[in-house]
Amino acid sequence: MSFFSSSEFPKISKPISIAIVRSDFNEDLSDALFQDALYGFKKCGVSPSSIEEFRVPGAFEIPQVVSRLRKQDEFDGILTLGVIIKGDTPHFEYICENTTRGIMDVSLMSNIPIIFGVLTVLNSQQAEIRIPKGREFASSLIKMIL
Repeated sequence: MSFFSSSEFPKISKPISIAIVRSDFNEDLSDALFQDALYGFKKCGVSPSSIEEFRVPGAFEIPQVVSRLRKQDEFDGILTLGVIIKGDTPHFEYICENTTRGIMDVSLMSNIPIIFGVLTVLNSQQAEIRIPKGREFASSLIKMIL
């Protein structure tokens, strides 16, 4: 049994307000992911003026901003976006684990949907292939809001 319509881009029937919290790290890839998410929101009927962007230096900072935004009662949903690429040190594992855990912790305490849209990849080529996930993340957020 599915809770959601099978439509890839669900259509909204009322004005909604979306926050996007995105990491500036790996900026070219993050920008492409952001643009793809905007495309997804447009396909769902979300007005660009209903979307507010919040930029943070890196993925590690995303949960803190999401935590503050969820308490403001201004948004119907929050989308997190970023790209974390594995390097030669264990830093990748620490950032991925704690970013994921931080977003999940905030999500579980929230009254609004929060979608995890942070790509965790081994190289930039994998990230480029996954850029179209932005529209999927947007669609998922709209489905959860509906």
